[in-house]
Amino acid sequence: YTGAAAETPAVTTVAATAPSKTTTTTTTTTAASENSSLPLVKGDVNRDGKFTKRDLIMLNNYIANPETINYEKHYLLDANGDNLIDEKDSVYLLKIINKGN
Repeated sequence: YTGAAAETPAVTTVAATAPSKTTTTTTTTTAASENSSLPLVKGDVNRDGKFTKRDLIMLNNYIANPETINYEKHYLLDANGDNLIDEKDSVYLLKIINKGN
């Protein structure tokens, strides 16, 4: 696992012009996505094989807006392994990211 900087999502905008109307479609993709072939590692929330700010953002979003999640997502979000998902996980993950893994 490496502490690479978070990548910026790629945004593609396509505009089609008709005689009196314009349609714009925006597609957002991210360079790293969930990869089911990688092992489950606590703290690697997006399963890209790295501990990054993106993982920390996903963890903090969950803490701010908890929702029903499956066992796998709970395992990934519980970065410090105490079986709770809370601010302690954010602090733990931030320390890992700042160390550079």
